[in-house]
Amino acid sequence: MRAAVSAAKIGGKILYTTCSIFAEEGEDIIKSILEEFGNSIKLIPLNGPFDEGFLPGTMRAWPHRHKTTGFFYALLEKVKEVTV
Repeated sequence: MRAAVSAAKIGGKILYTTCSIFAEEGEDIIKSILEEFGNSIKLIPLNGPFDEGFLPGTMRAWPHRHKTTGFFYALLEKVKEVTV
């Protein structure tokens, strides 16, 4: 994720997805990246087609509800250059 944020151009979008139902591999990663990069990136809220994740604006698919593999996804946008 760090490499993706650094490589993205301003206005570029980064889709993070993982085939996992664990928050440690989904929401926790996004929270960490948002904290690390501050106002250089923002979360683009997603609405459907699955359930909202444990972090508002993210999505989760659950095997028992959606008849699919469990997964998580979040969409980020780079809004300014990363300062080091």
